[in-house]
Amino acid sequence: MVAYTDANGWQNKPFLGVGEFTLELGNFEVSITVLEDHIVSATGALENTDKVLSEEQSRCLKQAETVDSPVFIVSPEEAMGNQSKKSRKNKT
Repeated sequence: MVAYTDANGWQNKPFLGVGEFTLELGNFEVSITVLEDHIVSATGALENTDKVLSEEQSRCLKQAETVDSPVFIVSPEEAMGNQSKKSRKNKT
């Protein structure tokens, strides 16, 4: 993960899991375009679930909203299987 600040823009020092990861308070409308086989993690509301997640991933996301324990949106098996594929298409 990296941070974007209004003072410095995108930080080129990645978050390595030590310390606090913060961003200025505010509301942001963000569109992120990545290769079709990538999954992006972020806070906020995903507004186009049907366009970026499979039916199974959408089902898992809905389940995660109602349970008290972690739910895989992408299973470890699915992630491993996707590593051998090389998508050339994008999604936003």
